[in-house]
Amino acid sequence: IEASSAVVKMPFKIETYTSTTVVGGKLITVNDQLPPASAIGVSTTSYRKPAFSTVEGYPRAVSFHDGRIWYAGTTERGSRIWASKLDDFYNFLTGSADDSGLDVTLSSTEANDILWMASHNRALVVGTTGQEWTIDGGDAETVITPTKARARLRTRHGSSGIAPELIAESLLWVNRTDSCLNEFTYSFQIDGFTAPDMTQLIGMVKGRIIQTAYQSRPVSILWAVTDLGYLYSFTYDREQNIVAWAMHTTGEDDAHKFVSVTVAYGTTSDEVWVVAN
Repeated sequence: IEASSAVVKMPFKIETYTSTTVVGGKLITVNDQLPPASAIGVSTTSYRKPAFSTVEGYPRAVSFHDGRIWYAGTTERGSRIWASKLDDFYNFLTGSADDSGLDVTLSSTEANDILWMASHNRALVVGTTGQEWTIDGGDAETVITPTKARARLRTRHGSSGIAPELIAESLLWVNRTDSCLNEFTYSFQIDGFTAPDMTQLIGMVKGRIIQTAYQSRPVSILWAVTDLGYLYSFTYDREQNIVAWAMHTTGEDDAHKFVSVTVAYGTTSDEVWVVAN
């Protein structure tokens, strides 16, 4: 637990129990460092539970961005985000200093759980069950700090639990229907972010998308497997305005189904590996 009203917020572990009002504990410090002098001799009667536990749940999403590690979306706090101190991934002490940790809750009118986060276009993109957000420092060039953290609602497509794919200057993700692939990118025409449905080029995808993998060489292709056993390839090169879909089966009789797909780095090109049954 952690003292929520102390001069310096230091987490500690309870090691002995005397009564409902008396316990003994040990301060938890990074790399077993000595506690700061300002934390010694300070008393408080207000405490708070840890953010992650079997009771509160553990984060669904994790990402690195702007020199911090970010966790989000526990069972009990689905729209809450925790960021570490700057360049100190094991320290989440909050404060007002520029390098202090952050504790952010998305101010949404909907109770949407955070499913993924991705560092993209100098912002942290957050995908929830019903919306897509960005977190930045107020503009593209300002680093996020406890006093300069801006969370903004961008689109309302929702997300599945599949991690997004970062491709060049775009971010592609499977939305909450599990059958549509959206492209999160900045539009100069509207001076904001947009997320068109890229599966409109092929029509209805057969089944629900359950896995994706990205191949960058020799051709930029996003691969997707559906729960009905179909394998789709999405050739995507936004700089050259190339977007094309293709569906793949295991043979003429279609007796076998694709189960999984992944991409491994090869010597001269990426290798696409699939599992079929």
